[in-house]
Amino acid sequence: MPSWAYNSNVTADEYSLDKARELMDKAGYRYYILEKTVTVTEEGEVIEKEAGTDWMTVGIVGIVGLIVGLGVGYVLKKKE
Repeated sequence: MPSWAYNSNVTADEYSLDKARELMDKAGYRYYILEKTVTVTEEGEVIEKEAGTDWMTVGIVGIVGLIVGLGVGYVLKKKE
């Protein structure tokens, strides 16, 4: 028996990497750090480079997470 919140009229979205990239571009996200880079040399040799990491983004996310965590901890401690 389905949940009361289940809607059988809703259809699943079609998987489309191109559409995902388009939407991410519109939203300002940089998706390229998640993908492999493939280069083909003049000789026809395929060189694959693993996805890189934007360390600046990782650092900023870490710092923001730390600040938010400290803020939440402070508020919860103050409520006691």
